[in-house]
Amino acid sequence: MIITNNLDKYIINYPFEATEALKKIEENSIGGLVVTRQNKLYGTITDGDIRRGLMKTGERLSVDDCINLNPQKSFTTDKEVLNQIFLKGAVNFIPVLNDFYEVKSISIYKDIPFKIGKIEISNKESCKFIAEIGNNHNGDINLAKEMIESAKEVGADIVKFQMRQMDNIYTKKRNSQDLGVEYTLDLLSKNQLSNEELFEIFDYANSLGVLPLCTPWDEESANLLLNYGIKAFKVASADLTNHPLIKHISEMRLPIILSTGMSLESEIKESKSILEESGSQFMFLHCNSTYPAPFKDLNLKYIKKLEKITNNVVGYSSHERGYSAVLAAITLGAKLIEKHFTFDKSMEGVDHKVSLLPEEFKEMKKRALEVESSLGMGDDRSLSQGEVINRENLSKSIFSSKKIKKGEIFSKNNVFLMSPGSGMQPNKLTSLLGKTSTRDIESESIIYETDFNPKTNLSYDFSFNRPWGYPVRYHDINALYEISEPRLLEIHLSYSDLKINLNEHLKNVFSSELVIHAPELFESDFVLDLSSNDKNILDRSIKYSERVISHSLEVLKYFPNTKKPKIIFNVGGFSEKGFLSKKQVDEKYSIFAEAYKSIDTSQIQFLPQSMPPFPWHFGGQQFHNLFNDSKNIKKICDLLELKICLDISHANMYTSYKEISLSDYVKEVSPYISHMHLSDSIGTDGEGIQIGEGDINWQEILKILDEQSPNSSFIPEVWQSHKNSGEGIWVALNRLNNIWK
Repeated sequence: MIITNNLDKYIINYPFEATEALKKIEENSIGGLVVTRQNKLYGTITDGDIRRGLMKTGERLSVDDCINLNPQKSFTTDKEVLNQIFLKGAVNFIPVLNDFYEVKSISIYKDIPFKIGKIEISNKESCKFIAEIGNNHNGDINLAKEMIESAKEVGADIVKFQMRQMDNIYTKKRNSQDLGVEYTLDLLSKNQLSNEELFEIFDYANSLGVLPLCTPWDEESANLLLNYGIKAFKVASADLTNHPLIKHISEMRLPIILSTGMSLESEIKESKSILEESGSQFMFLHCNSTYPAPFKDLNLKYIKKLEKITNNVVGYSSHERGYSAVLAAITLGAKLIEKHFTFDKSMEGVDHKVSLLPEEFKEMKKRALEVESSLGMGDDRSLSQGEVINRENLSKSIFSSKKIKKGEIFSKNNVFLMSPGSGMQPNKLTSLLGKTSTRDIESESIIYETDFNPKTNLSYDFSFNRPWGYPVRYHDINALYEISEPRLLEIHLSYSDLKINLNEHLKNVFSSELVIHAPELFESDFVLDLSSNDKNILDRSIKYSERVISHSLEVLKYFPNTKKPKIIFNVGGFSEKGFLSKKQVDEKYSIFAEAYKSIDTSQIQFLPQSMPPFPWHFGGQQFHNLFNDSKNIKKICDLLELKICLDISHANMYTSYKEISLSDYVKEVSPYISHMHLSDSIGTDGEGIQIGEGDINWQEILKILDEQSPNSSFIPEVWQSHKNSGEGIWVALNRLNNIWK
């Protein structure tokens, strides 16, 4: 709970329009507004009130029909009293009134994200990083600008400086000071930028898209920064006990970050109380103000306690050498890291010694985000996508040890355990024994739950307004075709499939059209890469691509209704240590273009597949650089007159990683789609999820595809959907059929 006197965001004066109210509600993050009339409480209104009103009345909505005229309210800021009201009333906010029914503050139950401009610092967001330039520019404005450029380049979210009016903070009897003070004064007098120069570099930072912040060391500096338009204030550790300065800053209604170095817990609590009373947004940074700070003195575990004391998100201001402690701070919950930044650690001044060079700062952020990502949310143990793949390959499942007839009882005499782990896991054996088989099962066949508990209500007849099919392997193509005859079949090849006798596997001539999915793995653990800088790898990739085309043309005789088979390729462009630079990506596209031109594609449609950011190559995660960015897809397709296979799961993971709209992405690549793989996804690397069980808004995406790519074919490509007589395929097609209707 917080109590704020900063009322502008949370109050709307009657009368008003619904659109005005919704705009303010969206900005304040509490889901509603206090309504005042003639400066007194009139009621409250929430986004839910407005939505319900619109559903009843449509465009004729009057806000008078939406206002709650008898809202929960309080005449005291006593937190025990307010908490009881929250518990009883199921509300997010409570207006606190004086005796005249005027709103003097608002109590908010749920946490408000700490925001500086557009930067949100919260437990829901990734950690943010401040490059503390401070006075490391050594009084040189041009050096300051270069440092801002560099800080942005290496990933700093914020660049911070310091402003002080020397005559306001140090006695004029400076010659009589101790040596430490004398040294500090000498450094400051030499290395300060003027107020006007600071404003100039703030403007420069804003022009580059990196947020400038500044620490005011006195009230006059705070006033100057406010007038400039600074987005937040930073209070230095040295001023944590400077209550007059803190009160002065808090009256300016801007977010405040405070460092806690050189402070006792009681002093932290005092400053916290002042900020709570003012209604300011604030957060504290754990800190040890020694330059450099010994590791033994850092007491990083206090971060957890600081979080409890302040009841808010916390961060860490680092003054030790290196950044190993920063990584530890992240594991303890720090969501904002402040680290000094320099071009030369040997320059005059104590801050340089504890600063990071640009490349070190870049590496710190990279490692910190890796650590943060590895922490997770502490949810129940679940399988990652890579683990799902490896569980299938390495673990065991229940198999039939002999032929089992429909109606026969499962027992220890007719089942056993062996790899792969794609069926019922061994721990389910007890629940299987004694059950009755619902089908005839051949010897050494995987046992599935549906073999004794079959799913019902699945249809095998579909009415899509575009060519549709499903994925098959040579070993299951005939059996699946007997269940449902699609418009097309997409045969997924392994490298060993290129050597088989087709007559032994293809017993029919198929009326369906042919699509081939080329293997990406070939003999000797070779992964296809038509963009490789290594000539040997590139030549070998071209050779294997030509082999796939040759094989596909042999398969074609079993598919007489196909003129040109579509062949889907994962063309490569992956890397193991991180994403490539734009220059490197452009180079790989150029290599791919030349490789593609060298391949005879006159009898086939060569379709590169759109790729995710983090592909799973046989249980291990890598980084993909080609055929994921929509603008690059358009560029290469225009250059080579190519079409693509759009994998919606891959596209959603990529847009999630880039934090861009999947709908916009699909619209942009729609003109280039010839074929599609449809499956859901979760986050940035949970691919091949069953339709409707991930993050994708299927109604929206399918509507776009109908409008902009109505003739492109598709298959559902759900992970392991072919198992158990294609159970996952039929579920996916049934769900897609229902949504498309």
